[in-house]
Amino acid sequence: MQAGLDMAIVNPAHITPYAEIPADQRKIADDLIFNTDEDALPRFIQYFEHNQIAVAAGEQADPTEGMTSEQALHWQIVHRKKEGVEQLIDDCLTRQDAVGVLNNVLLPAMKEVGDKFGAGESILPFVLQSAEVMKKSVAHLEQFMDKVEGSSKGVVVLATVYGDVHDIGKNSGQDDPEQ
Repeated sequence: MQAGLDMAIVNPAHITPYAEIPADQRKIADDLIFNTDEDALPRFIQYFEHNQIAVAAGEQADPTEGMTSEQALHWQIVHRKKEGVEQLIDDCLTRQDAVGVLNNVLLPAMKEVGDKFGAGESILPFVLQSAEVMKKSVAHLEQFMDKVEGSSKGVVVLATVYGDVHDIGKNSGQDDPEQ
């Protein structure tokens, strides 16, 4: 984008989000792409001849190793990983109730995803993938939530100014109306 690219069509399953690339690798690649100095290409070649970009999928260490179940579940939502969320939720439920897992783990994870998207650090397909992980998590969690019979959930009224249809979607999800 900095160099004038307006739009690119990519398969999100085949790219690593920019923010997830190690800072040293980003710097070397940026120096080459933006031609910041004349030795950028030799540094790029030298670095990647001696360093691996990524470990093969079967050999990767578990990135959630050493995390609590709550931290691992949060990580899985932010990093779009569906596998094993049920087991993590079951473990979380040994320490807190279903509403606690929802409020203390799942919702903050999706807030982080939304914040990254809002800051331009993530793209829409990644947000949708995180939402799929969230959906799977909530579907598993629902069986542990208490159902309250006979109570009303109330009414929500949502309105917009005539002719300003674009602001309703953009502004309805923000915490601070001043943003």
